[in-house]
Amino acid sequence: AGLTITFARELGGDGIRVNAISPGLILTETIRAELPEATKARVKAMQLIGADGDESDIVEAMLYLTSPAARFVTGETLRVTGGMAAGV
Repeated sequence: AGLTITFARELGGDGIRVNAISPGLILTETIRAELPEATKARVKAMQLIGADGDESDIVEAMLYLTSPAARFVTGETLRVTGGMAAGV
């Protein structure tokens, strides 16, 4: 978060927006294959929406942050966690 804010301050005057994405557990092909089922179940239980995150969730967040819809968003960290932080 600190680095994101620092760069946003430094580059904002040039019209450059700087944001970050903080992902929760994203079930990539490797994670699906190697993470123990008990661990996956434990993480899923901590997520408020009770759904598995995948790569498309991160892509959608990136598309939003780089779109005109986020023109007034800078210096922020978007948490893509299925509500995990709020559910703990």
